[in-house]
Amino acid sequence: MRTRTLAIAVALAALWLVPADALAHSLAPPSPTAGDGGTTFYFYGRAWQAGQYVQAQYYRRDTDSRPFRVKTFRAGSNGSFAFRLLNPFFFDTGRLQRMCFAQFDTRYSRTYRKCKPFYVGPAYAYFMPADGQAGQVFVLVAGGFQANRTLNIELTIPDGTVQNYSMTTRSRPAFVQGGEFGPVFLPRGGASRRFQSNVTDPLGQYTAFVKQSDAPARARTSLMLFPPN
Repeated sequence: MRTRTLAIAVALAALWLVPADALAHSLAPPSPTAGDGGTTFYFYGRAWQAGQYVQAQYYRRDTDSRPFRVKTFRAGSNGSFAFRLLNPFFFDTGRLQRMCFAQFDTRYSRTYRKCKPFYVGPAYAYFMPADGQAGQVFVLVAGGFQANRTLNIELTIPDGTVQNYSMTTRSRPAFVQGGEFGPVFLPRGGASRRFQSNVTDPLGQYTAFVKQSDAPARARTSLMLFPPN
């Protein structure tokens, strides 16, 4: 018992020697740690100076030296904060990004800065089904885009003609009608469009190029159309 008591005393003594400011300004890992352009990321801080300004610095690439966006807010009365990142910027490939939080703490007359990385995956698209017969219903599903945005669709049919369509990404996840396949789940930043083919449509490969109207995010998919039985 004496040995255990001595160990606890030594541990408490070691903790006492740690400067008080070293125990403050904590930042938890983001929730979630990975997602896509339609994902909302949350960041939680504790033991910051209560009621004082905190600067949130958003880096769209983890390797960037300057933040893409900056926002200032106040820490709560207990020194904690919860920060929500909506619609992270992204490209047609996945990116490791970073959020940093900085505060000048008047208690210690210095600036503290904590950072956490997170991954933003690329957008995607697919047809349901990926192949079928002329006269069948096909559903184009897209996801990983930013929420409440217009997606432009360039559909290239087998004879080389390009047809243009559009759809709007969801601001909230939901199930939508998917035709003969039943409901289709669309996450935040997802969208869908039904295509009713005709028995007279050209047979072969149809390619859909999906692009967000206000960002360099895009996805490509295709389907094969066969003659009806």
